[in-house]
Order: sequence, then structure tokens, then C-alpha cells
Amino acid sequence: MKYFKKITATIIICLLFICIGNGQGNLRISDLKLDKKFEVLKGRACLNFPDKAFELPRESGIMGPATNPYLETRIIFDTGDCRMVFLAQEMFVRGNSDTVLAIGKLNEQNKKYTCKAKTLTNTGKLFSVLSTPIVYPDSASGATVINSLMAKTEDGTLFRVQVYINPSGYKQKQEFIKLSENICKTLSPGTRSNHLNHRFETDTVFLTKSRFVFDIPENYCVMYEYNPYGDFGMYQFHRYQYSSDTNWVDLIFYSGRYPDRKYFESAGLDSAKVKHTAGTFVGKSVRWLEFYDEYRHSYIKEQLIRLPDSGQDVHVGMSSNTQQGIEELTKIVEAVKFER
Repeated sequence: MKYFKKITATIIICLLFICIGNGQGNLRISDLKLDKKFEVLKGRACLNFPDKAFELPRESGIMGPATNPYLETRIIFDTGDCRMVFLAQEMFVRGNSDTVLAIGKLNEQNKKYTCKAKTLTNTGKLFSVLSTPIVYPDSASGATVINSLMAKTEDGTLFRVQVYINPSGYKQKQEFIKLSENICKTLSPGTRSNHLNHRFETDTVFLTKSRFVFDIPENYCVMYEYNPYGDFGMYQFHRYQYSSDTNWVDLIFYSGRYPDRKYFESAGLDSAKVKHTAGTFVGKSVRWLEFYDEYRHSYIKEQLIRLPDSGQDVHVGMSSNTQQGIEELTKIVEAVKFER
């Protein structure tokens, strides 16, 4: 009889371990109600979570701002010592349903993380594929990916949601796998689309009363970021491209305290040994520094430029894996106007 009582007590403890009391009664984690709706990526789409979930942006560094909400959304669900994290990220990739399916197929063929992929959403406005790992180690010492959702919105652009659990949650990974899939099934259209058309955008230059006017080409966007401590503002240009395109471009404008020519200085180059080319920026003549960065495996074009009548220096940095990409970015830079 004592042995029977011990076995019964053990079973009860195990059942309590996989259940949670949260005002909805004692439910298995995978059966929790999903009544709390969150927007991801500033309105690109929506997902429903348990009531205790909360949004908490990652910080880019000790002195840096929180991650741009147009680039990333982090949603956390805690229960006891267990934590599950949803990390949604903008991909800057164009495509169709076949593109999303192909990415799911690549996940299935990944020898390091063997996955099973399946279509989860297929409406006129959303298409998504969920990839779930099917092979796990016996234990985990850090964050473990348990699901990955790739989604296409009506504007033909893609974003990704990675789902992680901590080591405590790993002990109940099957429950969290089911819960995260249930959450991914709630994917619904948001209120924002990505603008891929040619357009003009304006923004006040950090630490000045003047404005930049950006002539943004088709398939480009610009992200605005500001340090909460009032140290700097930054503009970063991204190009939406197809997943088959292996070329890339990157363009940044940094306005704030202590700007520098970060690519040139980190490469440790001698100014006499780099190429100097003539150009213009906001109506001023510029002598650009151009070189190939062996460490980054990229072509670089950059300079510090004093803005007219402001006393403020701006760092303009262009990088690409091709010289053609640098020429494309140069056209964007030289089209920028400065309004006082």
C-alpha cells in the first residue's frame, strides 16, 4: 500500500508539472487560451498569445536604442521557470508562396537541424509555412529553437518568426511546441504594408532644425533610429530583393555626437593608399574614400560631411559585395536634398 501511495503521489506531481494555474483553471500549457493579440513588426501581421505574454524589445547595446520595431518584435511568455520567446524579424525579401515553400523545403534538408515543414496559413492576404525540428539533443544549456514560421504578406514581402524556449522549458518542449504552433495558427493580417514604390520621405536631421529629403527608389526603404539618450540619430536603407539574389547593399547616415568614418578606421588603412573620388552630397562637393575591405569582403565608399549652416557632421557609409551596388547607392546619396 505504501508503494502504491508513492507511485500515486509521483503521478500527481508529474501532472502538476505540465499544468499551469492562470485563472483559466489547471490547463496543460498546450491548451492555454490565446486571447491576447499582438502586432508584430509595427503592424505587418498579428498573433494571439496567452494573457501573461508581454512584449519586450531587445537592446542593441549598452548605450544603444531598443531594436527598431519595424525590424524586430520580441514577445515573451513566462510560466514558472519556463520561458518561451517569439522573435519576429523583417527579412527584406520579396517572393510568392513558392518562395516560402522552398524555404520550408530547405529547412527539411538542413542536416544540422532536421525539420518537418507544413503549410499553416493560406489565404489571399497571408501564406505561411511552419518548420518544426524533429531531432533534439537530450538536454539544452541555452535557448533552443522549437519552431520557425516563414510568412508572406499581401505586398509580396516575407518575414520570419523564430520560437525559442529556455532550458527549464526544454523539459516540457513538446507542450511548448504545441503551444507555439497554436499561436502561429492565429496569424492574421496587420494594418501596415511595406511600400516598395518610388517615393519621397523627409525627416528632421538629428541635432539640427533642418530636414533631409530622401528620393527613395523602387524596392528600397529607409529605417529611422534614434538613441534615447539624445546622442545620435541614424538612417539605414534596405533593399527588398528575391531570395535567389546573392548581391547585397547597405547604406547608413549617422548624425550625432562623435561621428567617424567607421569602415575606414576599423580597417586601419592609410588615407594615401585608398581611392579618392569626387562627388556631391546635399549640394556640397565631396571627396569620397573608396576601398575594398578584406575583412568584411565588401566594397566601401564613405566620408564625414559637414552639413550646410549647421556645424553638424554626418557620416555617410555605403557598402556592397559588388562595385555595381556601390554605384547604385551613390545615386541615392547624391539625390538627397537638405531643407533649412
